[in-house]
Amino acid sequence: MVLVFPRKILESVGEFQGYSLEIDKYLDVVLHPKNSFLVSGDVAEKNTEYKQIISYVVLRFGQEVFTYFRGMSSHETRLIGRRSIGLGGHIEETDAADPTADRRSYRLAVQREISEEVAINTSYTDKIAAVINDDSDDVGRVHFGILHIYTLAEPKVCARIQDIADGYFLALEKVKTALHEFESWSKITMQVLANPC
Repeated sequence: MVLVFPRKILESVGEFQGYSLEIDKYLDVVLHPKNSFLVSGDVAEKNTEYKQIISYVVLRFGQEVFTYFRGMSSHETRLIGRRSIGLGGHIEETDAADPTADRRSYRLAVQREISEEVAINTSYTDKIAAVINDDSDDVGRVHFGILHIYTLAEPKVCARIQDIADGYFLALEKVKTALHEFESWSKITMQVLANPC
């Protein structure tokens, strides 16, 4: 079971392609308990009337970001073998146990997802930098991203699961030159990181 909201909610607030920096405008609506509900993952992946709420967390140290390949055991089979700079994932039933918690439940879900995927062995700050909507492919059409930037004091990160394959920090300039290897949300995120605002 994963948390979704109806696509028509996004359309009513203002549909966009790529990213938006109007974070509160969207989060106030999509994370509101009256607009979101749980459905089975199988249904959510196939029904474009729903948008799954996804945390997309970038680990940044100076001018470098943590990058990895999506391993063969990745739950999102359509992205296997693609490079990524985003970690995180769905809000699950256990995260949404308190239907009145909205943003608090969401934050706990982000912490759970990241702690399952990697060990961050340094202090960091967490900033929501944008929201992502990408209807250009089958994956994006059923997901809505909340982009977090974790700014790390040191580049100390270790993968905890096989889904995170060959993880290491890479200079942003080198990511730019290899963008064709990355999934679409990573490409969109690079646009956000280049935005001075």
